[in-house]
Amino acid sequence: MKPVWIGLWALGLTACVNQIDGHYTPVAIDVIGVDYHYQGIEGSQSYKVQSQAMMAFMEQHKPLLLKEAVTVYWDGNQGKKLAKAAQQWMLKVGVPPMQISMMAAELNSPLEIVIATHHVQVPLCQPVKAEALGAGAFNCYSESARWQSLVHPEKMLNTNRE
Repeated sequence: MKPVWIGLWALGLTACVNQIDGHYTPVAIDVIGVDYHYQGIEGSQSYKVQSQAMMAFMEQHKPLLLKEAVTVYWDGNQGKKLAKAAQQWMLKVGVPPMQISMMAAELNSPLEIVIATHHVQVPLCQPVKAEALGAGAFNCYSESARWQSLVHPEKMLNTNRE
């Protein structure tokens, strides 16, 4: 009777294994660098026009500015004035000073703002069906869902079924 219990115990343990062959195969998760650019209006536009366009960009990308590194490149007196205005605005809305980098550069426009961020890209996978356990990536759906729930906790699992 004891060998039967040992056999059932071993069978129960192997039923909880992540992969049929016992090896965990990680899913390829790509981290991609993404830069958001703003380039000031070329030519001799007024400071007011340049400033309005710059402020519109910063308002639109405010969530990114608050959490990612930003570099402000400026050229000329008007560019320097615009860069100082951008820096003051960012500090006023709560961007940490350590995230803001100001640099003089030779540009075709008076100002350029670059926000550097990273995005995680996971493969799109179908849930594993019980009758097709040996086909496809066994843990692809669970790994993708895990990353999606980390990046967008308000969405948790993708329940969009076609």
